[in-house]
Amino acid sequence: MPESDPFVYVLALGAVLRLTHLLVDDRITLPLRTWAAQGAGPGRRFGAAVLSCTWCTSIWTSAATVALWWAARWAQHPGLFAVPALVLSLSWVASVLEIWSDPTPSERSSHHFHHLPDPARIVLTSSERG
Repeated sequence: MPESDPFVYVLALGAVLRLTHLLVDDRITLPLRTWAAQGAGPGRRFGAAVLSCTWCTSIWTSAATVALWWAARWAQHPGLFAVPALVLSLSWVASVLEIWSDPTPSERSSHHFHHLPDPARIVLTSSERG
C-alpha cells in the first residue's frame, strides 16, 4: 500500500487483526467454522484448516484488506476503505482495552468464552490424527 499517510497502515493493521480474530476465535463465527470442519471435499477442508489457524487466516484477511484499499483508490472513494477499516480497528482496540482492564486472568478467560471448546478445532484435530 504505497501511501504516505501512516494512519492508513494503522487502519489496515487494526482491520486485519479484528477480522482475523473474528474468523478464528469469536463465538459469532463458530457456526461457519463448524460447517467447514464437518464438510467433505477439498474446499471445505481447506476452509476449515484456514479458519482454525490465525497465521493462515491473517494472510487472507490481509489480502482482502489490501484489495479493498486498492478498490477505494481506484474508485477515488477513500471512505470505501476508511469506514470499514476504522470500524474494525476501533472494535479491535476496544476489545484489547476491555481485556486489559479485567482484574484477573480467570475472569478474563471465562468472560470471553475461551474455556469452551471449539467444535471446528475438535473435528480438525480428530480427523488429522486418523
